[in-house]
This record gives sequence, C-alpha cells and structure tokens, in this order.
Amino acid sequence: MKVFIIFLALLVLNISFLCYWSDMDRYARMQNELKKLAEECASGAALFRDEEAYSCGSLSIDATAAEAYLTFVLEKMQARQPFSRSGAIAARMEIFDDVKGYVGAEACGIFGGGPAVMVELTWEGCDLFRLPLVCVETLKRSATYQWEGGLTSSLE
Repeated sequence: MKVFIIFLALLVLNISFLCYWSDMDRYARMQNELKKLAEECASGAALFRDEEAYSCGSLSIDATAAEAYLTFVLEKMQARQPFSRSGAIAARMEIFDDVKGYVGAEACGIFGGGPAVMVELTWEGCDLFRLPLVCVETLKRSATYQWEGGLTSSLE
C-alpha cells in the first residue's frame, strides 16, 4: 500500500509539473506574439507621413491614418491564435513629431529629433495558468518606432 501511495503522489506531482510547463509555454508564446504585434503596429503606423505638413517643411505623422492602420491590424489579429482565447487586446498609441511636439518622448525611450510612434498593447482575459499557484490575466508589451535622419537642405 505504501508503494501505491508514493506512486500516486509522484503521479500527481508530475502531472502538475506538466500542466505548469504547458501553461508557461503558452504564456511565453503569447508574450512573443504580443511583442511582434506591437512592433508591427508601431512600424506600420509610423509610415503614414502627413503630406501637407511635409510640404510645409515639418516631419509629421498622419494620426488618422495611423489609428486606422492600428485598428485594422488589431481586428485582424484578434481572431488568430493565441489571442482567440477569451480575451481582448487594447491599444494605446502616442505620436511624437514636429507638429504635435516631443513632450514626454524621453519617458517612452525616444531620444533625438525624428518623429516616432509608441504603441502599447494590453491583453486582458481569463487566467492563463490552470494551477492556483500563478494568476496572470493581463499581458502588456510596447514598441517604439522612430524615423532616422530628418529634412536636409541641399541649398548651400
């Protein structure tokens, strides 16, 4: 009987380890996918240059087109794995450029004078871990994309 009890205890312990390992793998994959999504949103949103402000000599990002792109990408990715699990992705985007200014850019890790976009994605949903030892219901990742260089004058 002693052997059976020890075997049963080891079986329960090993099943718990496998369950935790599987949940941790899913957590790491979700973190990685959320980071890729944040990078894609930030780099794509930064590509929408405001042509009217550019013709006046300032570097600016078109905020409406950037917001539309961000919404499009998030709607497309919401249905894909691993985000299709019961949860929702929320996004916060900050644009720093010549028109809107660079106030608060240092807090986002942006240095220099080029336009930049910072995107912060937050996934909120049910607990990712099945065991009661760990409870994770929110994932946050952010990405920043900054233009290099700037307007140069060829008139010398």
